[in-house]
Parts: sequence; C-alpha cells; structure tokens
Amino acid sequence: MILLSTNMYTNEEFEQAFYFVEKYPQIGLELFPLWNTEEYGRLMEQYEDKLKKIPNSFHEQYFGSEHSASEGHAMYEFTEDATKKTVALAKKLNSHYIVYHYNNCEVTEENRTRMLENARKNLKRANELAKENGVQFVIENVGVLSRHNVLLSEQEFIDECRMQPNHVLIDIGHAWCNGWNLENVIASLKDKIIAYHVHNNHGKGDSHQRIHNGTMDFDGFFELYKKYTPDAEMVIEYAADVRTDIQGIEDDIKELLAKGV
Repeated sequence: MILLSTNMYTNEEFEQAFYFVEKYPQIGLELFPLWNTEEYGRLMEQYEDKLKKIPNSFHEQYFGSEHSASEGHAMYEFTEDATKKTVALAKKLNSHYIVYHYNNCEVTEENRTRMLENARKNLKRANELAKENGVQFVIENVGVLSRHNVLLSEQEFIDECRMQPNHVLIDIGHAWCNGWNLENVIASLKDKIIAYHVHNNHGKGDSHQRIHNGTMDFDGFFELYKKYTPDAEMVIEYAADVRTDIQGIEDDIKELLAKGV
C-alpha cells in the first residue's frame, strides 16, 4: 500500500492531494494535522466523507507539538489537546495508525534523560487513549544530527522499539542523515515495522526530496524492504518545494506501483 503525505500542502492547498488518489485509486493519504491553525478542524469536517472512502493514516501534530515536554508546560498542554483531536479524527476515518514522535526539539546532555522519560510517559498515555478509540500509535525514528534533535542513537532506537508495545515506522531519510545502518535497523525490527516514510536527501539536511533526488541508494533500500518487510506501507513524504512537481510525484508513484508496493 502506498500513501501520499499531505505534509507538503497548506490548508488552502489540501484539495490538491486528491488529484493523486483519484488518478491512482490504489493509493491513499497520510494526513498531516495542522491543529495550530483555526481552519484545520473545519477542513477535516469538509472532507470527512471523502477521506473515509480512501485508505489513510495520520501523522501526529508536528508544529508546536512536543511529547518530551513536562506536564504543566504550555507545549505539553497543546500536544495533549492535539493528540486527542487526532485520535478522535483517526477513529472517524478508520485510519491505519498515527505516527508518534518522541521529540521534535533540540536535545542536550542536560535535558536528554528528562526528555526521554517524558516521551515514554506521554506515549503510555497516548496508547491508553488510542486503545479506548480503536486506533494505534506507531513510533518513528526522528531527529537529524544537523538540527541537534536526535534523542536516540541507532541501537538505542532499536532497543526502545523492542521495549515498547507499539509498531514502528522507519523514516529512511532520517536514517540516512544520521548515518544509520538501514539494514541493521530493518532486520532488527522487521517484526514491528508496518510502514516507512520514503524520501531522499544528500546525507545532511532533512530535505524530503523525491526518491531518487539525493545520495541515498533508494533501489538498495527497496531490496531491504522486499527482503524483510514486503507487506509494510510506503508513505511518500515530500517537502513543500516538491508539491509543484506533479509529473515527478506521479513518476515516483508509478515506480512504486510497478515494484509491487
């Protein structure tokens, strides 16, 4: 199953995503919430019936959200509210899963332990809410070295995912930026991985470019995908500057479909 992330669209541009799912009915959408805007709730109400008819998943709220924040902090309160809204909407839309970020903000040696403890505690709360509503959270490997927001190393991430009950989504662009051994990660977590965020970059910045626009060997990744996790979903997650390359996005969709995703 292929999903296209709405990460590259503003609220005003959201309808553009339906061009692809209408032209390629085999694919669906991963919805990128913008609860930091007043319009997003109304937008979801407007398209609710349409979204129910297509395969979908949710990213969690990114802008202004921080699961590593301490209880009582304004960012914690916003994240809790956004999480509840996303879970309720995912239940309505029969979403496959909701992506969970342990952190988004910068990590320092002084705050690392506290951030990890908070992220684990907040994941437990999120899991309880998800279970009550018949949805699930999946853990993503997040942060890139160039932004100083990597909370878990490669092995720490593997160990963390093995410890938690959640399934896992691997962002291959993040792994490439951080110099991770992708085969080690995939082979180690193959029984837990249910999806990938696919995009490319040049090994430093997390630029979310097309699957062959970068230095990561996408074909090599695909061989690992087929070997270890052939049933996992692939979520095409491109940056806003790619959204106008309609033909390029279509070419990537057609390539993945031809590969049997």
